Parts: sequence; C-alpha cells; structure tokens
Amino acid sequence: NNTWCIARPSTEETVLQNNIDFACSNGVDCSVLAPGQ
Repeated sequence: NNTWCIARPSTEETVLQNNIDFACSNGVDCSVLAPGQ
C-alpha cells in the first residue's frame, strides 16, 4: 500500500526543491530522485 504525492503544475520549482530537501534531510531514502540513478 503506497501513497503518492503529485505537485500542482503551478507550484514553483523552488518550493518543490525546498520540500524535497526537507524530506530527504529527515531520514527518507531519496536515492530514486538523484540525477543519474
């Protein structure tokens, strides 16, 4: 059972990046988001 979150198309890129940075700095494995992975 997985939960997915999809951002609104109008969301600014900096807001998206800030959210990714926050989540990945709190123990979440974000390796699937890393470029070249």
